[in-house]
Amino acid sequence: MDKILEVAQIITGLTAIVAIVLSILQNRNSMRISKTDFLLTLKDAFLQNNRYEIHVQLREGKKIENWANLDDYLGLFEVCEIMIQENTLSENVFKKLYSYRLKNILGDDEVVFYKFIMESEDWTNLIKLYIRIFPNAKNVINEYISFADIVEQELKKVVYNDLHKEMMHLSGQTRNKLLEKIKEIRKIINMEGNNRIEA
Repeated sequence: MDKILEVAQIITGLTAIVAIVLSILQNRNSMRISKTDFLLTLKDAFLQNNRYEIHVQLREGKKIENWANLDDYLGLFEVCEIMIQENTLSENVFKKLYSYRLKNILGDDEVVFYKFIMESEDWTNLIKLYIRIFPNAKNVINEYISFADIVEQELKKVVYNDLHKEMMHLSGQTRNKLLEKIKEIRKIINMEGNNRIEA
């Protein structure tokens, strides 16, 4: 009778171990499916009509027509930075899937001027994302932001709607330094990883 009880306990223990192992495997599979669903949802967010139009305009070097849509597009990158900070989104995965879009944003002088100089205090998470994804550009980006503060103060004296008029209002030395910093950031970022511009 003791032997039967002992065998029953062993069988019960083994059954419990098998159930735990199966539960762990099922949990891992569910987590993989959840991550995949999350990435597909993020992709869908980037493909929403207004955001995709902005992406195409930036990729093709076209003038941005709707700045509210641009703000929405850039805001999605800020959300991505917060998700990376919170470990909801893998930095590595984001870099593989979306870093080329960050490069495309830097390709537009008008966007860089307004968003990274005139409104830099409103885009702190976007700037953090650039530094995170392109760490070799960190020092230059920080120098650029410091310099942007000086430029912003200079530009606040006179308000124009046209980028070129604003740029022309800057002293030649200040304007040249600003353009050099933008070129330096682009060069460093393009050296990191591949230089592809994707759809």
